[in-house]
Amino acid sequence: GELFEALSNIFVHKALNTTVDVQEITGLGASKSNVKECPSIDDFVRENCRHLSEVSEQNFRENFNHQEIEILHFPVTTDHLVMYGWHSKLYLNNKAGSHHFAAMRHIASRLNKQVLIDARMELTYLDENAVKNFNQNYKCYLFNKNNEKKLKELTELNNLPSLFFFNGRFLPYNTGLLFFRKSDWRLFRFEENAINRVLTDFNAELDKFCSIQQSNQKFQDYVSR
Repeated sequence: GELFEALSNIFVHKALNTTVDVQEITGLGASKSNVKECPSIDDFVRENCRHLSEVSEQNFRENFNHQEIEILHFPVTTDHLVMYGWHSKLYLNNKAGSHHFAAMRHIASRLNKQVLIDARMELTYLDENAVKNFNQNYKCYLFNKNNEKKLKELTELNNLPSLFFFNGRFLPYNTGLLFFRKSDWRLFRFEENAINRVLTDFNAELDKFCSIQQSNQKFQDYVSR
């Protein structure tokens, strides 16, 4: 229906073939080590790649030539680059080779080597006009599932048309989204303030991420290619 269409227009996906320098890649998609514990690839190298990352031309070549870094060596590979408009990191979505890639990147930076990578890049970002349209017509809250029963009682007691959405793949653990049309729910300011103290205003989050996306110069460069 109209809600599904409004939501589906918010997120845009763009794929392109482009060239980046290895230093532009600042995140790893997969590794035998826990990449989530390392805020940056440099941290990942310090924690997991000391045995590979001593700075020398020979170590650079050995890491560079490692065949598991498919994005460097295979013209046909599922490895690709990923970026979200509201996030500053450009990720290498890789199957393997994370330690050798990270070590090669580290050594290249110390030797002032340019390593150009031809790759497929996938961008996901917010359509600002679609967000504006959604926020004009719908209200949406992110809530903890512990509050689900009270929220459903509220909507049923007041006969308020609404939709509850749960999906573990797209939402944080133990959370859901509550949608309703603004024309159906005419809240007083004090009621809205009371709800905002308990629930997360998803509309405000969308506006915040649009603002972050606008100032994300790295993303703006890629999406304009």
